[in-house]
Amino acid sequence: MSDVNTTLEASALANRWLSIRNQGASRIGVAVLLSCVTFVGVCGGLAACGPQEPVQPDYPSLKIDRDDEARVNEIIQQTMIDPNYLTPSVHKEFWRLLRKGEPTDEEIREFREFVTSVGTTYQMYFWEDARASVMSGKPYRSPDRVAYEEYLLSIGALTHSEIERNDDILEKIAAGKPIDVQGQEVRLGIREIDITLENIEEVLGRVERLFTPQDD
Repeated sequence: MSDVNTTLEASALANRWLSIRNQGASRIGVAVLLSCVTFVGVCGGLAACGPQEPVQPDYPSLKIDRDDEARVNEIIQQTMIDPNYLTPSVHKEFWRLLRKGEPTDEEIREFREFVTSVGTTYQMYFWEDARASVMSGKPYRSPDRVAYEEYLLSIGALTHSEIERNDDILEKIAAGKPIDVQGQEVRLGIREIDITLENIEEVLGRVERLFTPQDD
């Protein structure tokens, strides 16, 4: 399999962190697995990072039972992974389950923003910086990414050590050095980064469609 195909496939698989649920809580929740928090376009967990304990962020509370919570998280996960998963029936099921907890519009908005914060938004900032870094040959930290990292730190979805690890990876990308992707040494150029950015935009679009209610 080529590096480009590996990048395309793993762009979706990295969102498996959505299936890591908050044990012992009667509310919808997702936990961020540190080993794959940044590399949505590259892998489902860098082998070089090793196993990491998931962070339990301060996610919004939407009170539904454990089985419904698991199904909602599954729908979100599969919507990110599979472009063809979000059918009208799945969309209707998602909203039926979500409404069991009688969430307010604000609670739903907060939950949607939390889901997209690491899974897509931060990925976009990172890979835009990666593209600029490749172009200049020097690692670049945009003000937008720095500000968003502060936000993710504040909700417990990212750690300082993870940011440092992300910056180390960015230095390698800028210098044209390979990074370890599921046991393979891969060099990322503009083409691979552009594909990654396109994939992230597609994932974000699917999540936005999922969280947009339709008339019953």
